[in-house]
Amino acid sequence: MIIFRDTRRFELTLEDHNGTWVAKLQAFVPGRLYPTSYLLQQFATRQDAIDALVRKWHILFPDEASLVWHDPVPVSPSSQPRRPRRIEGREE
Repeated sequence: MIIFRDTRRFELTLEDHNGTWVAKLQAFVPGRLYPTSYLLQQFATRQDAIDALVRKWHILFPDEASLVWHDPVPVSPSSQPRRPRRIEGREE
């Protein structure tokens, strides 16, 4: 999930690595070479990882409403645009 605040971009990620859930929260600031990591931790369950991201977000932004986790929307692979073929000097 990507969230924008002023000029900063926050990336909240949740990944499954061999049965262990990794929660990561990073901030990207224009002009900085590397992102700022606020959370990088492993959890036994997916829900524990989501709860950790929500807690860390609340610590960073206590005046905002509670963060609601949204799973990414699956994107269906689109077919490549068809290129015209040349057959005997003409396009098809």
